[in-house]
Amino acid sequence: MSDMNDDIDVMDGDTTLTREEIELLTEEELQEMGVTREELLAQLDEGKDEPFQEEEEVEILTPTSPALEENPITMKEIQFVTLDPDQLIQQQQELVSEVSNVLGVPVGACGILLRSYDWNKEKLWNDFFENKERVIKKANINVNDFKIYQGVPGKEYECSVCFDTYDGSNMLAMACKHYFCQDCWRQHLITAINNGNACLTASCLERGCTNLIIEALVKELVPPDSYKIYSKYLVRSFVEDNPRIKWCPTPNCGRAVFCPETTVDAVQCGHCNQKFCFKCSCEAHVPASCAHLKAWKKKEQDESETATWLTANTKDCPKCNRSIEKNGGCNHMTCSQCKHEFCWVCMDDWTSHGSETGGYYKCNKYKPEDLKKKLHEDERESARAALEKYMHYFTRYANHDKSQKFERQLREKTEEKMRELTQMNKYSSWVDVEYIQKAVNTLIECRGNLKYTYVYGYYLEEGQEKNLFEYLQEDLERVTEKLSDILENTPVDRFNRDEIISTTRSAETRLKHLIEGVTGGSKLTATEMF
Repeated sequence: MSDMNDDIDVMDGDTTLTREEIELLTEEELQEMGVTREELLAQLDEGKDEPFQEEEEVEILTPTSPALEENPITMKEIQFVTLDPDQLIQQQQELVSEVSNVLGVPVGACGILLRSYDWNKEKLWNDFFENKERVIKKANINVNDFKIYQGVPGKEYECSVCFDTYDGSNMLAMACKHYFCQDCWRQHLITAINNGNACLTASCLERGCTNLIIEALVKELVPPDSYKIYSKYLVRSFVEDNPRIKWCPTPNCGRAVFCPETTVDAVQCGHCNQKFCFKCSCEAHVPASCAHLKAWKKKEQDESETATWLTANTKDCPKCNRSIEKNGGCNHMTCSQCKHEFCWVCMDDWTSHGSETGGYYKCNKYKPEDLKKKLHEDERESARAALEKYMHYFTRYANHDKSQKFERQLREKTEEKMRELTQMNKYSSWVDVEYIQKAVNTLIECRGNLKYTYVYGYYLEEGQEKNLFEYLQEDLERVTEKLSDILENTPVDRFNRDEIISTTRSAETRLKHLIEGVTGGSKLTATEMF
């Protein structure tokens, strides 16, 4: 069982329980906390600032923290950061400058080097100091010469792309000294940018030259709009090639989340509050694993589910092979297509049935080939059982998904309800009604986790572990439905603040118990820093 202080922390956050709140605690909640109501009241009467000892201070973990590297699963807290587009550019520039100072190479070269190492500065440093030449060759750049060269003014050059002759002042080259006219360079760069993020790996115009295009050349030649697009691809590379940064999956959010631990189950965007899995970038799906979710989505979309239903619920007409569904109790079947009459049980012609088979509506015929038919029937029963299992879990998964969508709409109306309460003078300030917002957010979080408990449960083998899981699942569902009923069906002027706060705490506790029960006690939380 979890430490008693941890249970209290979940129940009351960072505040002390008041006498009124203690009185509102249910016997079930007191049992979970491991104390009696009298003990809580006695501690309150003694004048203690906190009825229980203060929560242990949590160390902030950095990407190089030994604790993170040695045992990432059992650490108490992982901090992640939400970054907007400007902050992403700033982080990228700071990283490039840092690497430039350490390696002693131009800033432009460092950007290319980091991209070739998926923005992992530690690995780049190690490889660079171990074998500088190999790193440079891998990146296809010349770190000792990162300038744009102009031809000699007054001297004529022939551009080997357009075959026109130009004055040297109109001819440009990189460190490889392959000169081309500015118009051909410009067209080459704009075409590369229009082709997408492949522009970051575009190389020199000279056939066979692998020198990568440097950013300075792009900035010098392309129009501002094209350079803006190029810059976006640079930022996208910083996010998409970097295992410690992921885009928020919410459409048009435009934020990214940095997390030092790449195997975290869930992070939350600080802009739109979307929770998502840092490993697969799908909606947060605790307690289901990424593999479970992938298999579940395939099962949802797989047309074989239709085939399973047909196998479980239909048989083929023995004459024309048309699929027939049995929609009644009678075994006398007539094919709607060819009008053939047959027995549903043995699939033989109906005319062969009579008093000698036990009556027209009772087939007790036995033939050696019946064993083969029995095997086919067993396959149908197995398919039917598999379908029933899937539909059991899918129906409940879909129900929680639908409820969560409805409750997200409820969140949009929450501020209106909070405003109504303050205008009714039931509470004096906005702070006094923030409990409603917290309750709705908790409700949505519980719904999301409950939805994916049915994905997890579908793949969980029968046994003691599944029995415990289903108990915790049912416990969370019960209090979630109670909180949903209060928030959705109670008029604003009849909101009971203490009841909502108490039910919210109860939901938080049960969600914590479910997650810890599934993960074996590991606890990963996240803190917004920006």
